[in-house]
Amino acid sequence: MEVTFDNAPLIEYAVRKAYAHDPKVFTQGLCFAGDTLVESRGGYGESSVRTYDSRPPSLRAECFNDEDVWGEGVCSAGGDLVWQLIYEQRRALLFNVRTMTLVREIPYDRDGWGLCDHGSLAYSTDGSEVIVIRDRETLDAVGEIVVPGATQGLNDLTYLNGHLWINALQSWKIYCVDISNGKIVGLLDCKPMFADSEPDVDLMRTYGANGITVDPEHEGALLVTGKYWPWMYSVIPDLSSVREQQ
Repeated sequence: MEVTFDNAPLIEYAVRKAYAHDPKVFTQGLCFAGDTLVESRGGYGESSVRTYDSRPPSLRAECFNDEDVWGEGVCSAGGDLVWQLIYEQRRALLFNVRTMTLVREIPYDRDGWGLCDHGSLAYSTDGSEVIVIRDRETLDAVGEIVVPGATQGLNDLTYLNGHLWINALQSWKIYCVDISNGKIVGLLDCKPMFADSEPDVDLMRTYGANGITVDPEHEGALLVTGKYWPWMYSVIPDLSSVREQQ
């Protein structure tokens, strides 16, 4: 039976640490540029690129976008450089996150959603079932990965150990996709991270998880947050829990 968004098995995970996150930030993406944690913030008139001194994440600097820009996914472009995608305007912005300056902007061939990098490649989403493989330095498309059974918007993503971990738009779910064939392996359900008494939990349930990157402090761990979440979590997924269900 083909695994889809609707029948994907749950992946067990352990929360290793929780860090405070600004609950006023509409998170659209996370990445690292060297040891600098970078966050893309969305919203017209509020979009920005933010950098943090990590452990615990403490805001270092923020560079605001123009008021007509809605910031989306981010990924490293090497060194101090970071790409930020722009929603619907089909542009990509290159920032130097050491100086917090805009280096240049380029045309982009799809709506901007999620973005991550691995090695010389970048991977992007646009809400469809297609993940576009790109040259990390230019963002030129060099290939595609089709995710069978993808019925919800594929959004922010990161690469870890041969898999892409991708959150589904406006949900608590982060799907694990085999990068070699696009097949869904399973999903992380982030909802158990929150108690029902959590402030603004209904708002967080509306927007769900958004903002995911590899945690460099622990092998095999992911950093996960969401739009308006007051916490950022370091979690360790256990893929053996999925194999045991098969």
